[in-house]
Amino acid sequence: MSTNININYTNQGYQAFLAPAKINLFLHVVGKRDDGYHSLQTVFQLLDFYDTIYLKTNTNGIISRAQSVASISESDDLCIRAALALKEHVLKKHV
Repeated sequence: MSTNININYTNQGYQAFLAPAKINLFLHVVGKRDDGYHSLQTVFQLLDFYDTIYLKTNTNGIISRAQSVASISESDDLCIRAALALKEHVLKKHV
């Protein structure tokens, strides 16, 4: 069940990004990577639907959600995990 939360993040310094929806027409798991994720072969179609993702940079290096989600811990949140992976990748490139 989705909850619409009427918060104007752009007035709080966040940037808005569209994340298009897709439907997998074909998805085959071909292996497991060392990082625990799976290697995939896929064919997908983008749809005319999207989510809006709001992001704001900071200077303290802390990655967190603007709001808590009771059913998903931050350590299990795929958005947080992706942001941490991106941060790690960027830091490696600048060392």
